[in-house]
Amino acid sequence: MRRAALFAVCLALVCAAPAAWARDTLEVDGAMVWIGNADPDSAPSPLLPALGMNFPIIARRRWGLDAGFLVTGGYYEYAGERAIPAELEQRDFVTPLILGDARAGLHLPIGERIRIDLTGGLLLVLRVPIPLFRDASADFGSALGYLLARAVYPETELAVRFPILPAFDLNLAVRAGWPLFHLWDGEPYAFWDQLIVTAVLGVVYRLPAGR
Repeated sequence: MRRAALFAVCLALVCAAPAAWARDTLEVDGAMVWIGNADPDSAPSPLLPALGMNFPIIARRRWGLDAGFLVTGGYYEYAGERAIPAELEQRDFVTPLILGDARAGLHLPIGERIRIDLTGGLLLVLRVPIPLFRDASADFGSALGYLLARAVYPETELAVRFPILPAFDLNLAVRAGWPLFHLWDGEPYAFWDQLIVTAVLGVVYRLPAGR
């Protein structure tokens, strides 16, 4: 019940972001998403390109609240009662990934034009495995249940933002989603298994005053 409540709150924040954003900036993000996979019998940890957006919900000089999303995808297989990343030859499912998050924290200005952000929040990882073969369809429910049970992560971020053009800033960020579910899932793998590390390059458009 607690995980379902966290899931619902995080999803509501992300879905509400376009309507609630502070309307002083709009950020378009490109990213690389690394997902740890410590299972020696499956694929190496995938590194996935992603695209998305970020919306400031509350924007103050010293602190703020942001929400956003990234979209990517990969291949998974269901083996050993786990849904795990798969090589192309071993894939059972093609799996779109939506990473939605809400982060609050400090803005640390450096002079008038550069700032460092230290934020934390919740990351919601939505993965829906789409069976590629008839045999994989039988494992769809088990694979989906496994992934949904590991959909909510606490997240931390370190970012630096600086101007590149009169109306545009560049935002460079590193985010980490921490797999705390390993504290109770009983799986015999290193803690970095299913850790999510995201490197983000964001282009921030500073909207004209008065919009």
